[in-house]
Amino acid sequence: MLVAVTENGRFVQANELTVQAKTKLYHCPACKGAVRLKMGEVNLPYFAHVNLIECDSFAEGESAGHLTGKLAIRDYFHAQGAVVTLEQYFPEVQQRADVLVEFNGGRFVIEYQCAPISVQKVIHRTAGYRQLGLRVIWVLGDTYQARQLSRATWAKFSQILHGELQLCVWRMQPGCFEWLSWMEQDFTHRQKQHVVKTKLAEIQLLKLQQQITRKDPYLQRIVLELYRLQRRLVGMPWMVHNIIGLPGGVKGEAWPVKLMLYLAIESGPKTQTQLLKQLANCEWQKFGVASVRQVQALWLNRMLTQWFEAGEIVVNDGQISLTTAPNWYADYQEKLAGLNIAPENNEKTSKK
Repeated sequence: MLVAVTENGRFVQANELTVQAKTKLYHCPACKGAVRLKMGEVNLPYFAHVNLIECDSFAEGESAGHLTGKLAIRDYFHAQGAVVTLEQYFPEVQQRADVLVEFNGGRFVIEYQCAPISVQKVIHRTAGYRQLGLRVIWVLGDTYQARQLSRATWAKFSQILHGELQLCVWRMQPGCFEWLSWMEQDFTHRQKQHVVKTKLAEIQLLKLQQQITRKDPYLQRIVLELYRLQRRLVGMPWMVHNIIGLPGGVKGEAWPVKLMLYLAIESGPKTQTQLLKQLANCEWQKFGVASVRQVQALWLNRMLTQWFEAGEIVVNDGQISLTTAPNWYADYQEKLAGLNIAPENNEKTSKK
């Protein structure tokens, strides 16, 4: 920990003390237990409990990167003219904020995360701050940036910002925050900028055909359901594929969810509320900051917007219906021959 309390009740920061302070006794702001200043020639100064007692609010053995990051974030907000408090303890919820920022009449918390943490703890801590009327931003440090983030990690820390699921990272160099957008493609692979949409569509169709051939149990259930409707999975309309990315959040691939919604609209006009209820039956990631209902609404709105802009659906009096008769293909070859995406439309879409 970077902050402790002196014998006379004054809060002090470890990095502001001299080596002589190592002989003095300090107290933990949370549990009131005795702590001492740890100061060496290499690592940053910090406080540690004298006895290994349980203190849920202050973790022992914080990494040097975590301590350095909190100080860098403090300096960043100081430079913006904000009032910044390190390791502010809130006894009402028994939580300690890494960084508390007061700026332009508002207050928010920065949780700088370098070590692994369960989604349950993220949910609990986020709820605690919200109980106090504080917004919390989870910021990921270098240890998370050094590897490719899993979908579960994205869901754990991301929040809805400017109509997208985003998460925040702190870049030690050049010392700034960066917001990353979570957009996914079908078949768990993200679209590369140099891959034209026609090629991406071909790749997706080929992978779908391969999955069907392997008789994947999950796909077989969909195949049987479509068979009863006199439909073939490989022949599903191109609009069900993810030619354009959608917000993350779905557990698994996105196209089965889109197919379910397409079939619902094909059976008769539906309201957005009716479609949203269907999304509740799908599997979603476990979210730590955003609520799954907000994510579902965001996801549905983005998908419907794509279909509307492509001229695939119309909305009359709140009722969503297909613009033309359903376009199901008889087989793989017929569907591939029906692929027709103009280059100029690709370019316009990529700029949006």
